[in-house]
Amino acid sequence: MTALTGKERIKSAYKRTFVDRIPFYPISGAFTAKIVNSTVSRYLQDVETFVHAQFEYYQRYKPDVVVMLADLLIEAEAMGARLRFPENSICETEEYLLADKGQLKRLGVPDPSRDGRMPYFIEACQQISKEIGDSAVGSTICGPWAVAGALRGIEALIYDTMDDPDFVHRLMELTTLVVIEFASAVRETGVGISLSEAPTSCSLISPDIYKEFIEPYYRKLVSVFKEKKTGLTIHICGYIDPIMTEVSQCGFSAISFDSPSSLAKMVEDNQGRCVLIGNISTSLFGNAQLEDMETSIRTCLETAAAGSGYILSSGCEVPLDSPLESLDFFMNTAQRYCSEYADRYRK
Repeated sequence: MTALTGKERIKSAYKRTFVDRIPFYPISGAFTAKIVNSTVSRYLQDVETFVHAQFEYYQRYKPDVVVMLADLLIEAEAMGARLRFPENSICETEEYLLADKGQLKRLGVPDPSRDGRMPYFIEACQQISKEIGDSAVGSTICGPWAVAGALRGIEALIYDTMDDPDFVHRLMELTTLVVIEFASAVRETGVGISLSEAPTSCSLISPDIYKEFIEPYYRKLVSVFKEKKTGLTIHICGYIDPIMTEVSQCGFSAISFDSPSSLAKMVEDNQGRCVLIGNISTSLFGNAQLEDMETSIRTCLETAAAGSGYILSSGCEVPLDSPLESLDFFMNTAQRYCSEYADRYRK
C-alpha cells in the first residue's frame, strides 16, 4: 500500500473523511531556527536561512503542514514602520507609525515585490513550495486588525474604537487592502494563506468591537478570496469563546485557535462550517510537560475528531525556548494517537 502524504491527509479533513490518520502539525515558526543553529535575527532577515530552517524542520519531522511563519510585523514594516531585531527573539517595533493618527493619510498599500521584507517572505514561499511535495505548505501573515494594531498600538486602537471610530474604519479599510495585496502575492507561490489575528482575542477586545470593527473586514476578505477560488484560514490567539459563532459564520475555510478557548464549545458552535485546528497549549512545549501534552492530545482528539474536519495542532506558535525534546515528543505521540483515533472513527 502506497503511503499517504500530508497533503492527502489535509484534504481528507476538508472533505470530512478519514484516511490513515488524523492530520497534525505544530505551528513552528522561528523555533525552526534552532534546528539549523541560526539566530532568530538571521532567520527573520535572510531568506536562505529561513528556507534552510524550514526545509530541515520538514526533513526531521515530516509534518502534514509546513508553516511558513516569520514574524507578524512584515506588513507594518513594509508600510514604513521601523523595527529592531534582537539576536534571539522576535523583532519589535521601535515606534508606532501611527502614534500620530494624522499620518494615516500618508500611508498606502505596499508593493509585495519591492517593499520591506515582503519580497524575502515571498521568495521563501516560492522556494519551499518547489522543494516540498508531500506536505501541505501554508503561510502565516497578518490579518487586518493585527496590521492596524502594529501600526497604531493595540491599546491606542482599542481607545480609538470609542473616541474616533471613523479613524478605525479608515485604518481597517487600508489594512484590509494591504492584506489582500500581500496574501494574493503569497498565494501565487502555491502556498496556502492563514491570517494571524492575535489582537482579536477577547482577552483584549469586547464582542462589540469585534462585530463593528473587525467582522465586516473578515467578510470582505473571504469574499475577495472566494472569487479567487482561495480559502482562508483564520488564527486567533487567546480566548475567543464569546465570538466563536460569529467567527465561524464569516466563511473561513478553517479556524486555528488557542488553548484558552474551549474546543468543545467550538465544535458545538461551529456546526461543521469550518475545519478546526488546535488547540494544544504552547506552555506544554516550553516547559516540556510531556505527560500533560499526551493527555491534551488525547483530550483534543476525543473532543473534536469524531466527525473529521479536525487537524491537531499547537494552539499558537511553539515558544522559541522550547527544547527539541518537546517537539519530538509531540510528533511521535500525535502520530500514534492520530492513527488510533482515525481507526476508531472510520468504523
